Amino acid sequence: MIKQQLLSTGLALLLASSLPFTALANTTDTTVSIRDGGDHTIGSIDYTNTNYALDIHGDGTNVTVDGNVKSDNGYGITAGNNSTTTVKGDLSANRVAINAGGEAEVTIDGDVRGTGSTSNTIEVGGKTDITVKGDVIAEDTSAIRTDQEANVTVDGSIKAGNGGISAWGMVKMARIIPL
Repeated sequence: MIKQQLLSTGLALLLASSLPFTALANTTDTTVSIRDGGDHTIGSIDYTNTNYALDIHGDGTNVTVDGNVKSDNGYGITAGNNSTTTVKGDLSANRVAINAGGEAEVTIDGDVRGTGSTSNTIEVGGKTDITVKGDVIAEDTSAIRTDQEANVTVDGSIKAGNGGISAWGMVKMARIIPL
């Protein structure tokens, strides 16, 4: 009986981890990590721990968040390895809100807000494209730090408590499109 239950539980976990999923995420202290090359849709994330709220990597991994991503104590999104992340709402984090590289694409349909005083709000490099359709607001730090051929598009305003934009390394293009 115990062997059968373990087999059933193991098979269920195997199937759940290998299929694209749609999930409603609420308040969590666990990073939502998706690295499987599949397509996924998840609900809003209210992250309460000190690491990343959302970790998206893996060639071909596509994740859509239907709502906001909020990380009052930690980081927002880390993305890389040819992944695509779309947030259909706002993103706010106490530390880096977006940390992306490795030819990732990140699109935020709303505002990006950095609430802490220790990190840039957006850090991007490695031939990565970031699009923010709202404002970028860095309450106490720099708004955007780019390097290694990054491309950042901001449709709204950039408001920074410290520096607005800093470009390092071999930046080919960082562009801002005002309203």
